[in-house]
Amino acid sequence: DDPMRLIYEMEYLAFVRLPTPQISARVERSLAPLRAKGTGQRWWSSRENLRLVARALKMEHFAVLDGFLPEEVCQELEDGARHAKPEMVRGATGAAAKVQGGTDLAKVLNQPSRGDVVKFSDDGQMPGCQDFLRDLDALVDGLKSCEDTAPKLRCVDWANGAMFAIYPGGASRYIKHVDNTLRTDGRRLTAVLYLNRHWTEKDGGCLRIFEPTMQSCQVKRDVEPLWNRLVLFWSTQEVPHEVLASYKDRLAVSVWFICGEESLRSSEPFQRLFCPTKLRCLSGDRRQCLLRAARSEEERSSLAKLPLATSFGAELEELSRLFGWRSEEEVQREQDTAQDQAIRLAVQKALDGHRPEEAFGLKAHKV
Repeated sequence: DDPMRLIYEMEYLAFVRLPTPQISARVERSLAPLRAKGTGQRWWSSRENLRLVARALKMEHFAVLDGFLPEEVCQELEDGARHAKPEMVRGATGAAAKVQGGTDLAKVLNQPSRGDVVKFSDDGQMPGCQDFLRDLDALVDGLKSCEDTAPKLRCVDWANGAMFAIYPGGASRYIKHVDNTLRTDGRRLTAVLYLNRHWTEKDGGCLRIFEPTMQSCQVKRDVEPLWNRLVLFWSTQEVPHEVLASYKDRLAVSVWFICGEESLRSSEPFQRLFCPTKLRCLSGDRRQCLLRAARSEEERSSLAKLPLATSFGAELEELSRLFGWRSEEEVQREQDTAQDQAIRLAVQKALDGHRPEEAFGLKAHKV
């Protein structure tokens, strides 16, 4: 019934390439040392192990930490997620919409593109959440002192509340996307903790990680969503990823760590920095973190005067000028290649009713 969805599925099957032995061996060189170290409570907190995590993030753009939390904390998180399932809502598909190139195409593709239900714990009151966030924040704080990750984490002083998600079986999935496609919403590092006991291969639901960028069809690794496994990866174009079809409940808790410097450059991310119910400040000193993210004395002066926990009105126009806010559409146009623009135009023509050969400039083959 949905021709554009069919085109997407056919293109995926035609072009996706599974990891070669060389790619698998390369990735394994970064992951194997972590797997060997992954025993004992807070095993990851030693300086040596933090360096291994940082190295994996530098070399392969993701890291896998098994046995991240104490068992009792994981159990609390799982129990809380299952108890909250009836009140969860369908996951938003903004990232997938941007990947596919516009709101019209999103209407066709997005309904089946993301199959999870979610609940945010912005106040940290879900069972086990505070213990999880404390350990996760400590991990990221340790990575800030590692040579391989310090530059990217320099202004990462913020994070959202935990997002609990369940893919409820039935081949539910999330198609290939990038969390922060245009580097405009502030998300810098994604952390996902899996809560699936006794997971087997036939249950599906792997996190499929691709080589950079969204244009890549080369799979780097399929990561199984195993119990008490934490996966860290950069939220930007280094890590296109998808959730493969899940055939039973697949539970996870996700947190995004936010770069203040990037957030100051767009209107909505800027305003979220001033909203304690939307973002938590990792150090607790919101003012100091804001000032550290500024690029000039003029910006610092403005940030020093703005009330914390404020809502914005008439001053937005002046803030836009000072911080150089740009819309996502403007950024998209700057980043688009000529091929991107041609594909987007062709898709729009097809959605407007043009025949495929007209929209895509195809010549009919004579039989």
